[in-house]
Parts: sequence; C-alpha cells; structure tokens
Amino acid sequence: MYFSVNTLTQAITAHKYLGSAAKHALNELGTPAPFQLDPVKVFNETAGNNPFVLQNISDAFESISESDDTAAQELAASYKKAIDNFYD
Repeated sequence: MYFSVNTLTQAITAHKYLGSAAKHALNELGTPAPFQLDPVKVFNETAGNNPFVLQNISDAFESISESDDTAAQELAASYKKAIDNFYD
C-alpha cells in the first residue's frame, strides 16, 4: 500500500501501487504524466516543486511515530480514513 500526501492540505489518499500514487499527485497538481512515461519518474522530476510526498506503509508508520502525541493522533486518523476509503 502506498500513500500520496499533500503536505499543504494534509490530505492523504491510499493507493495499491506506487505508480497510482504518483499519477494521483500529478493529476492533483494539474500536470498528468504522459501516457507512456513512468509516472514515478515524472513525479520525482517535479518533487522539488510540489507539496506532495509519496510514502509506502512503513514510511506512514514512521511519520506517525515521529510526531508528537496530538499530531500523531491526527495523522493516524488521516491514514485510517485514507485506508478506509481505499477499501470502500
């Protein structure tokens, strides 16, 4: 499982594949990846200029563990919501 995280809005979306997470982030930025190009590569080339972060599930747990108590609870709730939405 992978997540696209908008660091400005704190919106988190769960995805089955890293490529899907990259496509989502690029679409949200208004710059979808061309059809035949690797969306992760395109995302990485724009990573310095956008508010999105792509994370695997391990990274998600690490970001929760490094947060203070209140932030960790809010972050955990956001990841839970993203996962619930993924499986609905």
